[in-house]
Amino acid sequence: MLYYPQITSTQAIKSGGGRMKTILVVDDDSLIRDLVDTILKISGFETIVCGSGEEAILHIDAVDAVVTDFQMLGMNGVDLARVAKHRRSNLPVLIMTGKPDLIPNHHWADKVITKPFPSVNDIPLWLLEVLPEEVK
Repeated sequence: MLYYPQITSTQAIKSGGGRMKTILVVDDDSLIRDLVDTILKISGFETIVCGSGEEAILHIDAVDAVVTDFQMLGMNGVDLARVAKHRRSNLPVLIMTGKPDLIPNHHWADKVITKPFPSVNDIPLWLLEVLPEEVK
């Protein structure tokens, strides 16, 4: 059984009109994908969850930020970030990786998150660091 921590350091973040922030969570590992999804929902974010970069491309225009794994089958996280930034240059992208030295171009990512995470509670806080003020 997997237990999720109670998150108290972040609260639901709403933009003008009260709309919840929608985060695109992309990882081909269902355990990590579900963990990140759960933590973000507990923290007050809405999520769209995808198991591949190819699937995620379909949702780029509907989200406020992207949290993606780097190393995935097919389209990797850097390729997804590149597509996302070409389509929406101000869209925040966080790339998660267990091997940060393998990411060829950090300029596509607003933040690179090293796995294992120091604390899953940090995930929503990292998002708050990169979300533009008008979206917070």
